[in-house]
Amino acid sequence: MELRLGGVIPAMFLVQDEREELATRNMRVDAHYFMDAGAEGLLVNGFTGEGPLLTPEEAQSVCRIVVEEVGGRIPVVAGIWAGATREAVRLGRMAREAGASALLAMPSYHVHLPTPAGMVEFYRTLGGEVGLPLVVFNVIPRASLPLEVCLEIAEVPEVIAIKQSNDDFHQLADLVRWVGHRIAVLSGIDDLLFPSLALGAHGLMSAVASLLPGPCVEMVRAVRAGDLQRARDLHERILPVARLVMADENYPANLKAGAELLGRTVGPPRNPLSQPSRTVKEKILRTLQEAGFLTLS
Repeated sequence: MELRLGGVIPAMFLVQDEREELATRNMRVDAHYFMDAGAEGLLVNGFTGEGPLLTPEEAQSVCRIVVEEVGGRIPVVAGIWAGATREAVRLGRMAREAGASALLAMPSYHVHLPTPAGMVEFYRTLGGEVGLPLVVFNVIPRASLPLEVCLEIAEVPEVIAIKQSNDDFHQLADLVRWVGHRIAVLSGIDDLLFPSLALGAHGLMSAVASLLPGPCVEMVRAVRAGDLQRARDLHERILPVARLVMADENYPANLKAGAELLGRTVGPPRNPLSQPSRTVKEKILRTLQEAGFLTLS
């Protein structure tokens, strides 16, 4: 497939109101915020976007709203969450109808993992029956794919990228080496984004980029320009923020709290996720200030 992903692809938040209804206007504003920051794509309904907490109809609406607002300027990748291949195909078709450019999918959103052959067949069936480009989601502990399985999945015609979000940096290096000439390798290892780029990752599909898209874009551009010192300086500012907000499974709420501190309106997390404690919010505020991303008058 012709679509080639790269650069910074932030994982958009689920922008909702206090009643947990989609906040369409604020969602459109946030899409523009990312485009103005230089994002080269957007991910909707990922883990950061609380995708597993949405109904299929809500997920389709989120995708449609963002696609409409983007207006074809950058691709919109839609996350889908299903335990069975049949359901993944249904959700993939709904995303296609909403205008998604590609799908982000892991082999089974379920406590039991399929066999390696089942993982490969999942992507082959999903790609063949939906007809959209696929981004493979390699993430721990939900569904980690061994290198040899990744290499086989990369042969599926619809697979155009792999999002490496587990902590196996060695595997990211192997993916760049063995399949980086054919598909995009995107890093979601939020505290190792600069090293990922230095190794040859084509871009970032990242949670921390949802909070700090501008600095992440600047870091990618610095690497592309060969200014590794500038990129490293940005990495060292981003690193403490990434470590703090990603420290626990409530990270979508932590990221949203940080975004609100930076002046954006993204709304609360969806139940059962909860607002960060006052102590955590104060740590986020202090860390953003110390990193130079927030100045209070």
